[in-house]
Amino acid sequence: MRESIAEQCTKHYGMNRTAGDINDCDGCRADDDRIFLGCLQCAVRKCANSKSMTSCAFCGEYACERLLKNFVLDSDARTRLDEIRRAN
Repeated sequence: MRESIAEQCTKHYGMNRTAGDINDCDGCRADDDRIFLGCLQCAVRKCANSKSMTSCAFCGEYACERLLKNFVLDSDARTRLDEIRRAN
């Protein structure tokens, strides 16, 4: 899983990450600094945090314009979020 995430970060966001880098990241929902530096500026992350959402998948505005722009870069992101919505 970590290797896949690192590949997606490199492919879609130009972050050039390795699987080892993922060990130092607690994910988008982390309240601490153990996330990728670029994620601190992420508009999607900021929006979800401001709404106290555990995932954009649970937002009443899903899929908003912000996410639709993100899906252009990473179409698999929509698949993953849709799966989260169905599972809950």
